[in-house]
Amino acid sequence: PEWLPDSVMQAIAAANNLSSTAFFVPGGGERFMVRWFTPTAEAELCGHAAMAAALVVGGVLLTPFTLPTLPLPQQDDALRAVLGSIVPPEALTHDLHAEYGWPEQAEAVAAVYAELPKEEQKQTVVLTARYSQASAINFFGARHGLPRAVSGHMTYYLWGPGEPASTVIAYGFPEATLLRYFGRVVQRGRIDHPLANARERGVPIYVCTDPVQPLGDVWDDFRRYRHASPAASPPTPD
Repeated sequence: PEWLPDSVMQAIAAANNLSSTAFFVPGGGERFMVRWFTPTAEAELCGHAAMAAALVVGGVLLTPFTLPTLPLPQQDDALRAVLGSIVPPEALTHDLHAEYGWPEQAEAVAAVYAELPKEEQKQTVVLTARYSQASAINFFGARHGLPRAVSGHMTYYLWGPGEPASTVIAYGFPEATLLRYFGRVVQRGRIDHPLANARERGVPIYVCTDPVQPLGDVWDDFRRYRHASPAASPPTPD
């Protein structure tokens, strides 16, 4: 087999700074040759088999916890059975939970939007606390005739507050936060999905009118470059 020079493989292993780095080359047919390097020396062959076996067995055992091979409720149950109360399952599967409930968000907001008078709809914008919520509206909302959503979360902030609006459909914010910017805030709906992220379950949808100032004038107040829930930490001026 044609290996890289030992000095090169050793340098790569040292750069990786892991317990070991494996190098493979074709050994003919379906066979492969393997050499293992630690950051300081090549590991003896007798250790290769044990290390490889540990990686394979460990990988198989941990697959349900690292890859979405099970339905999400079962994956959470498996994590709960193994970890107990050490780590909540959703702390590890929150990205998977985040993939649920987007169409339902758009449907719930569309139901609120449909209740507004036609003329008021023309002056309405959807404001969300999180970029994922705005993405759900902007991806699934067109089929319901929804206006584009805006958000001050992460780089969504850079796209601005949209067209001037007299009515704002807002969700993901505490009511007290919205009352700082609007004279009237009324809950008109709720977003919920059993498999969505915890922060996307039971979320009130508010219709906000009588703005204290145009949304564009207070847009910086809604800028938020962090993932903390606005329910626990409402947007504040920087």
